[in-house]
Amino acid sequence: VVALGRHDPAKAFEDLISAIGRLASDRPRLRLLLAGREGTATDALRAAIDRNGVGDRVHLLGDRSDPERLLAAADVFVLSSRREGTSGATIEAMATGLPVVATDLEGMRGILVDGEQARLVPVGDPAALAAGIGEILDHPELAERLGAAGRATFESRFTLERSVEAMACLYREVATAGRGRKGRRAG
Repeated sequence: VVALGRHDPAKAFEDLISAIGRLASDRPRLRLLLAGREGTATDALRAAIDRNGVGDRVHLLGDRSDPERLLAAADVFVLSSRREGTSGATIEAMATGLPVVATDLEGMRGILVDGEQARLVPVGDPAALAAGIGEILDHPELAERLGAAGRATFESRFTLERSVEAMACLYREVATAGRGRKGRRAG
């Protein structure tokens, strides 16, 4: 399991650590790789690791320049945030075809549909996070389907070519709308 992000309370990594604790007894090979810059929640994360007895399973890797390697080594990507816009880390995971478990946030609903590209779970619910992660780990065909759909969504919406197309379309719309306003002054 991999998660990416700075150690900030809004990322809710304590919930993810608790979820790993719930899954650990049935999955001896389960590991969480948590990469991201230390921050205001780092001490709380270390305490959560101790409290959940997962010191041998949760690895705080610090800031990394190679998130693609971590994504390639994982079976599932998790976004446990309590607040988030459109998550760049989630989009990176989708680009690799990695299945995603994410909290059901407005920013995520704009790119993910539960059961289509990801498992969306309630915010602040470690048991639901654990269930979503466990479902993907226990059902390889589901993991494959969600990962492939996430990759297809990435290719249709987030590649450089798609971004350039969208920006060109926006410029055309602005230019067309502005033609009728010639000679008007702002203010």
